[in-house]
Amino acid sequence: MSTKSEETRKKIISSTLSLLNSSQLNKINMEDIAINTGISRQALYKYFPSRIDLLGYLLKSIDKDRTLLEKLMIDQSLSIKEKLKSFIDYWGYNNEATYKVSSEIKLLRGSDQKVALILEERKFFFRQQCEQIIQILNDSGSLKSNFTYREARDIFCNLLSEDTWAYFNEQCLWSLPKYLEKIYVIIENLLIGASTKSTWSIRGY
Repeated sequence: MSTKSEETRKKIISSTLSLLNSSQLNKINMEDIAINTGISRQALYKYFPSRIDLLGYLLKSIDKDRTLLEKLMIDQSLSIKEKLKSFIDYWGYNNEATYKVSSEIKLLRGSDQKVALILEERKFFFRQQCEQIIQILNDSGSLKSNFTYREARDIFCNLLSEDTWAYFNEQCLWSLPKYLEKIYVIIENLLIGASTKSTWSIRGY
């Protein structure tokens, strides 16, 4: 791809984000994006054949680097507490960055088979990573015994979901730092056994 083409693609992405951040989710279309970018609609379709192609690309472009999360899970230098805190921070910042784009994609359910694939892939990765951090807590003896592994995973996933972040942000007017702080405290108090707090300092998990 030429430098000019790459610059145009970046302008399209930037324009789409700008529209998403300033409009109701169901108000933008390809014509709006083309006008905001300063190109013709025909030119826009050369880069992205459909709205879902554009939104899917946009979602991946602003999704945080997943390799960072995978490295976190196997980092032998981090304590369990540090891994949990970093994990919560990762998904909090990721949700803030991707919520409006993924919400726009959800509006296209039923109109394009790609929508289900995009959403299912993200959901699978998210639950997989939540399961891994819960397994770390369980293996270390830090997970409260009054929750099953599956119950703990489901609670954890829901507290860190995009929808939960959106509720606290839009309905309760929580900032991202407040959300991260409160969710961490909730998870610690709800899922971590008081008698095993010493395991928080264990490294190598």
